[in-house]
Amino acid sequence: MGKIGYQKGIVKGLAIAVLGCSLFIPAERMEVYGLFLGALFILASGITNLQVSANPDVTTLGDERTAPNRLKPSQLFSLVNRGYLKHFLCSP
Repeated sequence: MGKIGYQKGIVKGLAIAVLGCSLFIPAERMEVYGLFLGALFILASGITNLQVSANPDVTTLGDERTAPNRLKPSQLFSLVNRGYLKHFLCSP
């Protein structure tokens, strides 16, 4: 994250996750299990990159003592949004 920064890392993570989601449709139509696993790996890589970028960014938003209190809701929203992302972007 030191080279590109946290803000660009968040965008990069989202872009990788969208790429992974977009590969689910051809994998389903071609019925290729390996492509499905590859799409799942790319999606997970994007979400991981997003979490790694977003957590330090959230902790720097306010007082250091209250940082864990800000991280918990942001991670909860991330889990909920991940479900919506898969539902809306990955369904044909």
